[in-house]
Amino acid sequence: MSRLPGRRPSKYPDDLSSTGGSVPKLISRLSARDPRTRQAAATTLGHIGDPAAVPSLAAALNDEDYDVRLAAIQAMGWIGHVSGIPALCKMLKDPDEDTRLVTVMALGWIGDIRCVPGLLQALNDPARSVRGAASGLLAQEQLVEVPDLIVALHHPSRNIRQTAYAVLTHMGAKTIRGLLSAACAGDEVAKPLLRQIMVSHREASLAVLLSILADEQAEHIWYETSNLLAEAGEGAIPGLLEIIQDQRKDSQVRTIAAHSLLSIGGGAAINAFQETLRSDDSLLRSLSLHALRRLDVQALPSLLHDLRNVDPEVYSTALSLIKQTGDAAVPYLLENLASEHREVYVPAALALGVVGSKAAMLGLLSRLRDDDWMMRWAAATALGVIGSPEAITGLLRALLDSDSGVRMAAAEALGMIGEAAIPGLIKALRGTDTQVRWAAAVGLAQINPDAVPALAEAWRTADRDTRWSIARALDKVQEMQIVQDLPPVLKAILAEVYQDSAGEATNSSNDMIVM
Repeated sequence: MSRLPGRRPSKYPDDLSSTGGSVPKLISRLSARDPRTRQAAATTLGHIGDPAAVPSLAAALNDEDYDVRLAAIQAMGWIGHVSGIPALCKMLKDPDEDTRLVTVMALGWIGDIRCVPGLLQALNDPARSVRGAASGLLAQEQLVEVPDLIVALHHPSRNIRQTAYAVLTHMGAKTIRGLLSAACAGDEVAKPLLRQIMVSHREASLAVLLSILADEQAEHIWYETSNLLAEAGEGAIPGLLEIIQDQRKDSQVRTIAAHSLLSIGGGAAINAFQETLRSDDSLLRSLSLHALRRLDVQALPSLLHDLRNVDPEVYSTALSLIKQTGDAAVPYLLENLASEHREVYVPAALALGVVGSKAAMLGLLSRLRDDDWMMRWAAATALGVIGSPEAITGLLRALLDSDSGVRMAAAEALGMIGEAAIPGLIKALRGTDTQVRWAAAVGLAQINPDAVPALAEAWRTADRDTRWSIARALDKVQEMQIVQDLPPVLKAILAEVYQDSAGEATNSSNDMIVM
């Protein structure tokens, strides 16, 4: 408990100097005929501070003289003994405003929790000065410290418990740090009180909670603070953003702040994470990505934009989110697919492949004839991921593309589609264009052992460059570890091709030596 200072007279009255400040003599002077003598005696007793004078001063509260009564109230406050509290609390009902005001100050000087009921009563006083004095004493934490009040929440006396609860609520945000510590220590009374204060002192409470989260010395109450900030809703978002964007803060603090923001959810949180997703700060970008993965489809437009980011984590995580979203993402993706900007429609095409719906496939097929080779490449790649046989015709046409990257993407896509693509690939393998045959060989090699006979047959009739392409394609079959599962006939074909390709390699090496 702390004691509030009082304003004392600069000197004793002259007519009392001969008493030597004797408490019994001063008490007897409280019954003197002269009111000035009674007033001076009360004042001097207050200076001396002997609790033995309290009963006599309490009796003087009924003195017929106004100034004597005020001096007695003030003296009881200066003495500061709790025995005077009941008598002082009765003076809070005095019709005189100044009397009630001095009484409030006297209770503050005593500085004990038993004064608080009287101060709470004064909060409803008709006089603004009295209400202000009582409110100031309570809110300044000078009357009673928060830890003492928290202990008082469990006092055997119901009156003390209710008083402590009321004072903590009235003190508002200034009690939050202490209550948080108590709540984290398992105090069940502190938790509902915290939430009540958050409602009644919203803005001040937010400021305190954010300062706690930014305080690395308050680690023991970070998580409870985070939960309260999440409950505070959108009003906490600006402060949370400031914390997670501050690279000077501890990574754990920033992560906790991001968790609070995620818990708030809604459009405002989504917008915030969409903004931080573009940050140069890798931790912030990672926090934003993981948060957006748990939010809804409203995040997609920004994510599609951010697929341009060269950071592999941003790219892969955004695609993962879109895949989780499924068909709901398709309208956004198709809208981006129609964009005039490569940095928008290429990522959209790749994302449509991840989603894999029929509507996505039709949109991608339409872009296989785009003027931009990058768009054609992305469409072919995405169609391979979807793996629908309905894309075979368009992809076979793409094997004739003027760009080698598009041809390879189409061949690999056909290989990913599987057995349904084998006839078309074999037909391409028998064509006249060397690069097309090579792409077809690569596509066939990705399918399954059924492609081996077709590759072996093509080997026997192919030119030297195509033979090398087929040999490379068969190497891929070998890498897929399916050779051991081939029938004997197919194994023999592979052995023949490998033997011939070894000879080709030897001849090629000799040619290089001669050159």
